[in-house]
Amino acid sequence: VPGVYTESFGDIKADGEFDFSGYAKGTMKDSLLPAFGVKLVTKNASFKYPKVPEAIKDINIDLNVDNKDGLIPSTAINLNKFSFKIGNNPFDGYLKVANLRNFPVDAKVNARLNLGELTSAFPIEGMTIKGIFDLALNAKGVYDDKTGAFPILAATAKLTNGFVQNKLLPTPLQNLNFVMTASNTTGKAENTVVQIGNFN
Repeated sequence: VPGVYTESFGDIKADGEFDFSGYAKGTMKDSLLPAFGVKLVTKNASFKYPKVPEAIKDINIDLNVDNKDGLIPSTAINLNKFSFKIGNNPFDGYLKVANLRNFPVDAKVNARLNLGELTSAFPIEGMTIKGIFDLALNAKGVYDDKTGAFPILAATAKLTNGFVQNKLLPTPLQNLNFVMTASNTTGKAENTVVQIGNFN
């Protein structure tokens, strides 16, 4: 973790509910691990770095990782909830992967971020960023590179009025705009379409 974030860990203000539990049962031998599980839940949590005005708030996480036989491909990952808010900027999503063998995926993300407000919650020294970033993603299905299977997908990412300036870029990059879409309607990898438009 970059030092700019860790050097003030002792001064970070944190609040909310946090619950963590896990188990491991069995024998470790060669590629076989003990059966294991991890559960992590946070409710209405927040944290705030010193010297910045905004807290990252309304943090809600519901994560469950489960492996019943000790074989890594059998691991199920269920991030049932992951959401937070920076100022008036919400991020909300989930990701479920039934196993790591053929990756049955169910995922959804919705986010709208005013990049100029990120620095009010994260200490980003020597950099100025601005713009509105929108992200919407829905994906459901199996990913298997052997069979060419791919999740049904609809995703859009959009940047409006972007601006970047730092020590390495004394002349700012400004009026940055782009729209990127990705889609797959058949469940076959060969039919995945990615388009980038309005890039300037």
